[in-house]
Amino acid sequence: KNAGFSREFDEPLMKILTTKLVISIKNARLLKKLRDYELIVESTPDPVVMNSKTGYITYMNAGAKNLFGDLVGCHVSERYPTDEQSTGLEKAQEIRWQLLKSKDKRIKNYETVFLGKDNEPIPLSVSVSILHDENGRDAGTIGIAKDLREIKALVAAGQSLIQTHDIESILKQITQVCLRLPNSTRAYIKQYDEQTEELVFRALSAREAGAFFPVRATSKDSGMTGCVFQTQQPMLTNNVDLLPINRYNAIFKGVKSKIVVPITYIDKETGASRKLGVLSVDSNELDAFSPSDVYFLSTLANQAAVALENANLIASKNRMITKLRAFDKVQLAATGKDLNEDRIFDSVLDAVVDILGFDHATISKVDKTIDMIGTVKGRNVPAEFLQLAWHALDSKDIQAWVVRHKMPEYLDGWDERLDREIYARFHHEQLVRTIIPIFARGEVLGTLEAGYDRSKKAIIESDEIEALQRIANLAGLGLEQANLVKLMKEELDLRTMLEMQLDALNHASLEIFNFATEKEVIEHIFISLQNIGYAKGMLSLVNDVTGMIEGKYAAGDNWKAIVLETKRNLKGTDILAQVLRAKVPILSANCIKDPICNFDSIKKAGIKSQYVIPLIVNDKAVGTLQIDLTDHQDLVNGDERVLRRRMKVVETFARQVAVAIRNIRALVTIDRLETNIAETAHEFRSPLHNIMTQVGGLKDFLEQSRVDKDIDQFVAAIEEEIHRAKRQVDNTLLLRERSREQVEYEFKPGFIREVIESCANAYRLRALERGLRISIRDSVKRLPRLPFDRGKMEQAFTNLIDNAVKYSYANRYIDIQGAEDDDKIYVEITDRGLGIPESEYETIFLGFARGDVKDKMRFIPGTGLGLKICREIMEKHGGNIFVSSEPLSRNPEKIKTFQDYLTTFTIMLPKIHRER
Repeated sequence: KNAGFSREFDEPLMKILTTKLVISIKNARLLKKLRDYELIVESTPDPVVMNSKTGYITYMNAGAKNLFGDLVGCHVSERYPTDEQSTGLEKAQEIRWQLLKSKDKRIKNYETVFLGKDNEPIPLSVSVSILHDENGRDAGTIGIAKDLREIKALVAAGQSLIQTHDIESILKQITQVCLRLPNSTRAYIKQYDEQTEELVFRALSAREAGAFFPVRATSKDSGMTGCVFQTQQPMLTNNVDLLPINRYNAIFKGVKSKIVVPITYIDKETGASRKLGVLSVDSNELDAFSPSDVYFLSTLANQAAVALENANLIASKNRMITKLRAFDKVQLAATGKDLNEDRIFDSVLDAVVDILGFDHATISKVDKTIDMIGTVKGRNVPAEFLQLAWHALDSKDIQAWVVRHKMPEYLDGWDERLDREIYARFHHEQLVRTIIPIFARGEVLGTLEAGYDRSKKAIIESDEIEALQRIANLAGLGLEQANLVKLMKEELDLRTMLEMQLDALNHASLEIFNFATEKEVIEHIFISLQNIGYAKGMLSLVNDVTGMIEGKYAAGDNWKAIVLETKRNLKGTDILAQVLRAKVPILSANCIKDPICNFDSIKKAGIKSQYVIPLIVNDKAVGTLQIDLTDHQDLVNGDERVLRRRMKVVETFARQVAVAIRNIRALVTIDRLETNIAETAHEFRSPLHNIMTQVGGLKDFLEQSRVDKDIDQFVAAIEEEIHRAKRQVDNTLLLRERSREQVEYEFKPGFIREVIESCANAYRLRALERGLRISIRDSVKRLPRLPFDRGKMEQAFTNLIDNAVKYSYANRYIDIQGAEDDDKIYVEITDRGLGIPESEYETIFLGFARGDVKDKMRFIPGTGLGLKICREIMEKHGGNIFVSSEPLSRNPEKIKTFQDYLTTFTIMLPKIHRER
């Protein structure tokens, strides 16, 4: 209580002293912090600047002075550049306003631009706080800045890399950005080659002009780049001499400092990584780089990895699109409407050179006719090369080797299978190339060669070779289709031509059959052959008397010169005799060397090739037809099947020619026979007339003498046989008159039943002798009147009834029926006895032809003229006659031998006469 302190005075004083002490302690702590901050500020490389409340710069650390210069005492607004949007003062005020507006009176990472010591604009990222005095009042600001130029460069580089899809451009841009490092001398990229497992130099940027890579590649395991590639960790050395010997390989001279960072792509979704290569920056100065430079290059390498991966993907996509375009180009030509070899070859060359980008391409084709392979088309190759590049398929040439072995070949220099002259002449040592076989159905049709100039590209990638193989396969399919289309077109053209030729020759054959003389037939043969392109040749005919084949007619002056001297023994070795013996055509492609050709005749006529056709009828030799093929060597040396087919048309014509010649010769023989028979028949006519007169007198005498009726019957039989003999004579004379075109017909209306009854009555006695009955049905009696020649009609029905009586079995009926329709009448004469084979339904009407079926019990006489005369008579009346024969027995032997058949002859006559 008595200490001497008073509450009123001492207590307020103590409070003041205590407060001051607290303030002093706080100030001491603040000063200590400021000293600590100052040490931090001075040690940081980033710029730190303090401003007064009025905006004057009061403090700058070393980093700020190094970047902006010493600006203490300057107003901060003077260092903000004025632009179109705002002045420097407005920019300083904007930062001040942002500070005051914030809750904690701070702004972070505010981007602005400040002038450097050389007055160049420097992009900055600033963080600013308000300074307070001891009373907590605003005393100014303190700010720390980050130089954004490297970051901006990285961002710009990243954006540029992302926008760039060309790998070479990306690599070049990366190395150029690396040179932004102040002390850098050169920057380069090594890219990993998975095929060779090497780090291959790809891009180089240097401050000195003319820089180049001293080597192509280095090992992935050696040197500083190999170590970084294997460990995937960046490396910095500011003195390469301090590195172990195996850690640094001196590729470039004068290198002192070096940074190497890996370029590795990491998939964000899967986490998988792919090593792409390394990025290396050299400096010729010691202590040239800092850890921030490593960070800068690592960031750039990461951006490069993403850009390269994207570029690789885009490049792969573009390569695929390019390949698809190339494939589509060839496929369009190989499957289009206008399929042809040239179009396919052109599309292949366009695809390989214009689309895939190869420097040159050639196509070689196999020519089987000469057993060679040669270059037929090319792109960016000399025309002279196309003429020289031909080699035999069995030679050692590389193209022939590919054809024989059916496998591709890669060439990056000299090969023993190459033509040394061509190799040197066209500087093939400068090329890298591959040869791909072109297949179709397992057969090599040719080859595709493509390549690069070595100075532009040293290797052909495996995917490029695969693309070439795909194009070659498409070309092979197209060539196969083109060949099929070509063959189909040739087949169609050939078929059309053959059909036209066949029609022409068939028409000529019809005309030939109408000719009456051998000379007319032969002349028309060669006119017809000339119309289808065969203008030269010779027809030779067999002389049965001499046993020779003799030249008869020739077309072409050269053949005419040898036709008369052509006489060959049918048993000799000459080609004409051999053709007739073999009964098949023979092609002599080279007559002068063919031993079966007559050398003297061939040489005299100048015949190079010929086709000899035998003329055979019913296995009997008639002659030969020689076709001159000297002017048709393309046909002789071409596809043998085409030759055979074309000659088949001529062979068909030749068969018809043989028949025509045989017929003409037969007609001459028949004409002579008819003349002889007619003359003989005329000689018989008078004696028969005299006999008939004498028999008539005898008959009158016997009737007056009333002798035995049996004698009467004998006389009647004699009279009938005389009448039958007279009919044969009349038939023969009618045939002769018909051949002389002297037969006259007199048509008068009448009933055909009267003719039938008259003829039947004349044969009743003979029919009764064999137990036959001739039955004329009422249908015959109801037939209407019609115009006909009575004498000729009696002759026809007499022949038919005579045949029925001769060929019927004993004790049977001969049935005669009639019928009619609107404009015709029909008469059927049916007998039961020997049958007629269907194959002889027409031949029995040809004359001098009798059926092959014989009666086993008796001989049936006849000349084979009766039915021929019947048909001619019916045709003169505008009608016709037909025959049918059906078996009645079930006995196989009788059916086989045509015994016990029902045979019917049907006569058809018009009610109104129309001569056929």
